[in-house]
Amino acid sequence: MDPTHPYFADGLNMLNDDFDLSGPAETGAGPSGSGATPTSRTKSKRLTSDVWQCFDVVEMTLPDGTVGPRAKCKFCPKNYTTTKGGTGHLRRHMQKCMPKHVQVPNTTQTQLQRHPDGSVTTWHYDAAHARECLARYIAQTDQPINFGDCVFFQEFITSAFCPQMQIVSRTTTRNDLIKMFKTQRDDLTAELQHLTVSIALTSDIWNACSKQDYLCVTGHYLDSECRIQKKILGFRPMDFAHTADNIFAVILSVLETYDITHRILSITLDNASANTKSIALFTERNIPQAGGYFFHQRCACHIINLVVQSGLKKVFYNATVTLSGVYYPTSSQAIHQIVEMSDMLNTYREDDLLGDAVVAMETKFKKYWSEMPFLYALGVIVDPRIKLAGLEYLLEFTGNKLSIDYSEQITDIRNKLFEVFSIYERRFGGIHTEPSPEPDRQPLPTSWSILKRRKKDKSASSSSSTTRSAASSGAELNRFLEAQFDADENTENFDLLLWWKTYSYRYPVLSHLARDILVIPVSTVSSEHAFSTSGRIIEPRRNCLTPEMVEVLICIRDWEHARKRMQNETVDEQFIQNFSNLYVDEGSASNQVQN
Repeated sequence: MDPTHPYFADGLNMLNDDFDLSGPAETGAGPSGSGATPTSRTKSKRLTSDVWQCFDVVEMTLPDGTVGPRAKCKFCPKNYTTTKGGTGHLRRHMQKCMPKHVQVPNTTQTQLQRHPDGSVTTWHYDAAHARECLARYIAQTDQPINFGDCVFFQEFITSAFCPQMQIVSRTTTRNDLIKMFKTQRDDLTAELQHLTVSIALTSDIWNACSKQDYLCVTGHYLDSECRIQKKILGFRPMDFAHTADNIFAVILSVLETYDITHRILSITLDNASANTKSIALFTERNIPQAGGYFFHQRCACHIINLVVQSGLKKVFYNATVTLSGVYYPTSSQAIHQIVEMSDMLNTYREDDLLGDAVVAMETKFKKYWSEMPFLYALGVIVDPRIKLAGLEYLLEFTGNKLSIDYSEQITDIRNKLFEVFSIYERRFGGIHTEPSPEPDRQPLPTSWSILKRRKKDKSASSSSSTTRSAASSGAELNRFLEAQFDADENTENFDLLLWWKTYSYRYPVLSHLARDILVIPVSTVSSEHAFSTSGRIIEPRRNCLTPEMVEVLICIRDWEHARKRMQNETVDEQFIQNFSNLYVDEGSASNQVQN
């Protein structure tokens, strides 16, 4: 039998409990009639092999009449030489003798297990699987690494559920967590390598109460079922100045870990000047795709917070929550939220109580959104119910409310749209796909009533006719745009991602562009959720955790929650409070975790 078999480890553990295995007694006689006397090891070299837990070193009369040390088995009369040649002969005897005299609990005995549905299956205790589950639970629920050592936890499990449960030390749990992290990271790397779509990033830098700065890099992409996935790719320490060069170096190291540098479509950052400058370094490395039109995105939620710092935070709560979503496209929601905010600002501008606050908020609004981000515009254009004609009216509506002229931007957006489409046409022009089932639905934004008003306007039909002149080569794009947009009340619960999956056979190139656009987050909140978790991990009682162990715990927790689609946590009042404490204006260095 293999000497490393768990049986022998369990047997030796039992021996430690039932016998004094620290060595033979220094005084006293040996077994009756053996003529053996235990020898003193006070001055001799300490015996380290585990086989000595089953043998005593005793002085015995040898065949030649001399007296010398022998290794006597604790379970039978046999004895062996104690030469310097090793302990192999002792171990072979131990493997044969110990099973006959030591009863070890049978941890592999099959038992019956009843399931919630009433079915019954066989089950047996697997120590390795139990350790893996314990490590996963510790990471998922932010428990201390020595949780398995807790005597009350052990009593709870052994008394109520599994008497065979073995104690798991802190060191063992740490090693199990590192092993789990490496395995899951390898699986994630393989998944990212096989993607047919691009990857969007969000990133942010925070401080924890341990005075250690961390940079979190999160990846967003569509899986094979056209569902948005969010995975933390790296949670790295920042032990140096938050300069553009250092931020770029840390993010690049994370991308190189997964070998996805060539797949990055965009990166959403807050408004710190160092973040803005780091974008130029990515551009120098030719990392941006699609002409770089979508590569740098400012965090929309930070801008909303900046707008409302003077007051009316409650009014903007829904916009912040909507644009911080994880499992649905936020790029297609941004303009809808901007339209609703502009309508609110216009409504309260003349209010006696709120007028001054609204004027200050409107100034900030115009600073960041008087020029509409191309990503936001394209996110609306690829909605088959809105398209370019609907975008024109939404921008016209917003411009009228806040005295902003978007007319030149509409022309620029149209031209950029065809430029980007031509890039995708060269890349995906030869791809053909099969039809998919009809898509499900998802709720419409509140601003949909504005588009319904536009539908009643007789001039709506003339808007789409102007799109063809932008480019003559984009036949597929023209075909999509010329189909009149539909804001019908019957299109509630519309699933935009599934619509593009369904009609990818009709628009093979445009579907790739649409799915890349819709996966780009407009907020860094998805990265910042990691810091609410790290605030519980990096606290005074856990300052002994190394940065590497912090990354292991953060990533495993996020990946496990992603497996169960549990990352879109409920946003409450504390969420708004966190944003009220962010330094989001240009020139800010980093954010502070509020404890």
